[in-house]
Amino acid sequence: MTKFNVKVVAEGNEERAFFEIVKEIGTHPVFDLDIENAEGSGKIPDVFISAFREPLYDCVICVYDVDGRINDSASPYNSTRNKLISFFGDEKIADAVSFCTNPNILQLFLLAADPLQKVALKATSKKSNSALVHQYWPNVASDKTDKFGRKTKSGYDAQEWQLDIMKYSIINGSYTYESLLKNAKELPIDYVSNFPGSNLLPLLVALKSGDTSYFKRIVNVING
Repeated sequence: MTKFNVKVVAEGNEERAFFEIVKEIGTHPVFDLDIENAEGSGKIPDVFISAFREPLYDCVICVYDVDGRINDSASPYNSTRNKLISFFGDEKIADAVSFCTNPNILQLFLLAADPLQKVALKATSKKSNSALVHQYWPNVASDKTDKFGRKTKSGYDAQEWQLDIMKYSIINGSYTYESLLKNAKELPIDYVSNFPGSNLLPLLVALKSGDTSYFKRIVNVING
């Protein structure tokens, strides 16, 4: 079977870990999903452009966070989007290849655990969201000792070991990918006007169902 090659340029560790889940248990065999960690929003455009120029890939997309800063012209989100607009010369194309979550992709992890009404993020920072992460992944808050010998908790800061706990809880079925997709239906696709919001669900559904036409439509937008 000829594979349809999709390249995902992930903003950072959280996005890369999330799409490792997708690749492992949420991708139809018709797809070959290649994930690259850009290691920061500032590097997304260059990594994307390099992959876009590589004939190996049938479709290249990028995944990055909004962090509640839609109206901040200097935000990493707007900087990334503006560089993509500059490359393509078309706002519509930049939006077609951009898959974003407001505030961040942690929201998708949480939707594997519970419906949106219980896990809707109200803040952008990892520190502020640590308590919610600890509720569903207690081992992320592994005990450590401060300088006075008192037990403390590790705040969630997207360390590799923390992301592994979260990732494998979904891959191995403690929380299910099916629940994630079901609960994500409650998340508004218009992430510009909604906090939280995300346009990832149609992408995830297409990958799981083997809908190559979804990606061909993105390519058609690019090609005009």
